[in-house]
Amino acid sequence: MAVALACDDLAREDDVFKVEDSKVVIFKLFGCVGGYKILQRVDQANPSMMSSIVNLIRYTQAMASTPKIQAIFYRSGNGDEPVREWLKALDKADRQAVGEDIAYVQYKWPIGKPRVDHLRGAIWEVRSRIGNRIARVLFAVEQSEMILLHAFIKKTQQTNPADIDLATRRFKEWHHGQSD
Repeated sequence: MAVALACDDLAREDDVFKVEDSKVVIFKLFGCVGGYKILQRVDQANPSMMSSIVNLIRYTQAMASTPKIQAIFYRSGNGDEPVREWLKALDKADRQAVGEDIAYVQYKWPIGKPRVDHLRGAIWEVRSRIGNRIARVLFAVEQSEMILLHAFIKKTQQTNPADIDLATRRFKEWHHGQSD
């Protein structure tokens, strides 16, 4: 039995499961053709695959529910959305990796390291690895909204205080309805 799923449906997983008649059925990735991943049913689970299957089940269960917080982009008074523009400037694979990390935070909030770290005051960071680079998306949470305030590729070990200050200023502007 072969199954075709859109490549974006399975961003990082090679093995897929689904529940049929109260049993976990495992599919193995055989390739991606024309934007679709081709999966082949595996009748018996390889014991070495079990830990990745358990992790996939946890990931899928978490992502199947409603997000705990909604991500919104900070918008300046002149209508610019700096984080959205930064994301659009990334290549597709990098944009997808950062987007998956933001989505993970939405569904699992509140969480901590290694995916999220608290910086200062109301400012938190989503920590993403894109290729050999490190990306950060600074955000704040207000009620049930995750406000994406600032994003950048990290160049030094410490987060530049100017980046945190910028995110803090944007959060205050967003919170008080002010603009740049």
